[in-house]
Amino acid sequence: MTQDLKIRMGGLASLAGAVAGGWFFLMRPLQQARAGAPEITMDIKGAYVLVPLLLVWGVAFLVGGQRTRYRDVSVHPPKPTPLGWALTLVSLAAAGAVFWWMEAQLSALGYRM
Repeated sequence: MTQDLKIRMGGLASLAGAVAGGWFFLMRPLQQARAGAPEITMDIKGAYVLVPLLLVWGVAFLVGGQRTRYRDVSVHPPKPTPLGWALTLVSLAAAGAVFWWMEAQLSALGYRM
């Protein structure tokens, strides 16, 4: 198995983790709210950090494979490349979007975060 294929498989595994995490950390509490549960609990780090990171970086590694140079390993310690910074910013934007979407969904059902 080539290194490029391993990286792409890692990206696919990351996307599978994002789907599983999205179900467990976002959709399950939302379903509880829609069912009228008096109180719901959410893991904030899982919902707003882990899921967006797995999604964005998984897509990057699945599409780019070995060409995804997110860090410069020629220096010690490795430093992020412009692609690494861009992926980080997209991850932050995705986290914000997920937060605002979830807040709107729960507010519409009468819950406060």
